[in-house]
Amino acid sequence: MSPARLRRLLLVALSVAVCVGVAMRVGNLTATGRHGPDERNYTYQAALVLKEGRGAFPIFIDAFHHDIGLPPPTRAGFLYLLAGVMAVTGRTDFMPGIWLSCVASVISLLLVAWIGWRFLGPATAVLATLFYAVSSLPLMTSRKAWQDATVEMLTLLLILFGGEIVSGVKHWGWSLGFCLTGAVCVTMKEMPATVFLLLSACVLVSLMRPRSDTTQLVVFGGIWIISVAVAVSWLIFLLGDWRPLVEYPRLTSAFLANSHYSQLFESGSALDLIRGFLMVSPFASFCFPLGLVVLLAPRFFTTAAESRWMAYFLAAFTLLLVGAAVIVPHHLNFRYICPAFGPFYLVAGLGFSGVIGAIMPHLSVVQRRGFAGYCVLVVLFCAVGDVLTFENHFVQTDMRDLSIRMVLNPDATDDS
Repeated sequence: MSPARLRRLLLVALSVAVCVGVAMRVGNLTATGRHGPDERNYTYQAALVLKEGRGAFPIFIDAFHHDIGLPPPTRAGFLYLLAGVMAVTGRTDFMPGIWLSCVASVISLLLVAWIGWRFLGPATAVLATLFYAVSSLPLMTSRKAWQDATVEMLTLLLILFGGEIVSGVKHWGWSLGFCLTGAVCVTMKEMPATVFLLLSACVLVSLMRPRSDTTQLVVFGGIWIISVAVAVSWLIFLLGDWRPLVEYPRLTSAFLANSHYSQLFESGSALDLIRGFLMVSPFASFCFPLGLVVLLAPRFFTTAAESRWMAYFLAAFTLLLVGAAVIVPHHLNFRYICPAFGPFYLVAGLGFSGVIGAIMPHLSVVQRRGFAGYCVLVVLFCAVGDVLTFENHFVQTDMRDLSIRMVLNPDATDDS
């Protein structure tokens, strides 16, 4: 098969994987009877923002001082976004939050396909997109009125924009897109803000390399400073003071580390987290370490040399977030590492495509066809298995959270 024909075939396969993922997300747009505390709190707060505007924030501040277990008002960006969806739809129940999550998850699916095709190669893009399309983790965040699907989308946008900047594309629009997305992250939640700062550091290091374009560095730095300053100033305007920007995230972190729920449902070891990944996506979890092996053995990595840095970054980013969840006490909740969902499946796709690419040259033409057909059947069989896991383990049990204890034992319940 000619390279051009193979590329067209993979593009069709990628389109099919995207359609499967969209259908899975749209097909699960249901407001279930069991809603967790975060869904109830965000829905209430967004409805109050829709009604009162800035006047809602003194109420949020007072409530947070009485109960630091509530979402802090520093997450105003998400509240205004959700309030906007409520205004458009004319509803103030849970459904606007679910619709927002679904749309954000569909965009994330498209971004996984785009990043994979652009930086890691067509075969990796198809596999990663299919893995992500049927994974229970993003499918769960797409059907809940949580922030997490939006956080996934923002993270993947940052990776795409940052990747284009680092790859040498000099149009200022990529810097603008990166910094505006980052400004939204600052107003959204502590995790996306941290991811934004991390990726900003990576982009700056790249732009400061010898023989880099100084003009691009100046443009990026200027847009970054203005965007962050506007985001922080807006939060200060809403909160009436700058100190909550530092104090509230600290209080929230302390609460999460010591709450009864965290100790009971989010405690465990690295082995528990590995078991969780294996239960959700067994084949992709097997392929992820293969992706690490492929990266350590560049002769198996057929992607263009100038894009290898992206694969290294995705692997390091995933390991960093997963490692942080294991090290920080009582933080074993897949929602906390949702920014790593897309990178995890991209590295997994790279692992399987890299192994296939290493085996193919040693086979005859007839053997290659048979081997390719066998690989397709394996991937499809495992994808169906992931879909059944989602339906039986997550949907049928109406799981309320992605804490490690609930994922490993869907019958586990809490009283909140």
